[in-house]
Amino acid sequence: MLNLFEWLGGVPRRIVYDNAAGVGRRRFDEIRLTRLFQAFQAHYGFECSFCNPYSGHEKGAVEARVGAVRRRLFVPVPSVWSLDNFNLRLPDRCLELGDKDHYRKGESQAGLFEDDRKALLPLPAKPFDVVTWTRMKADKYGCVLASWRPLCERCFSAV
Repeated sequence: MLNLFEWLGGVPRRIVYDNAAGVGRRRFDEIRLTRLFQAFQAHYGFECSFCNPYSGHEKGAVEARVGAVRRRLFVPVPSVWSLDNFNLRLPDRCLELGDKDHYRKGESQAGLFEDDRKALLPLPAKPFDVVTWTRMKADKYGCVLASWRPLCERCFSAV
């Protein structure tokens, strides 16, 4: 999302998520956001809400557009030399798909997108530092377990 905000040049006021995966956990009717996502949300100042589970009617039009974008950009599967380069070009390729009029409003999709861009919140002066800090204890050999992998001081001092 950080890359998207920077590409847009601003932050949407409200973001609706399909589900809580990646930003938190849903337990019955309660959604608990991760601390990292709460900090990210507070830093950029947007509101978030979530679709109800098993309620496809809430997002049917979006799912149809995702399918259309997938068919136009990823069929056949593109050959990619650099994933970073591909990701840099992808937003502009998506904009090229906005050459049609909106099905209900009768205005160009590109024009509507520019109107939405003007309504974005400004980016903060400093980008969010996406990092998680964890306290760990080392054993007598200077090794710690990080993601179930041993990391040892002697590995770093040998470099």
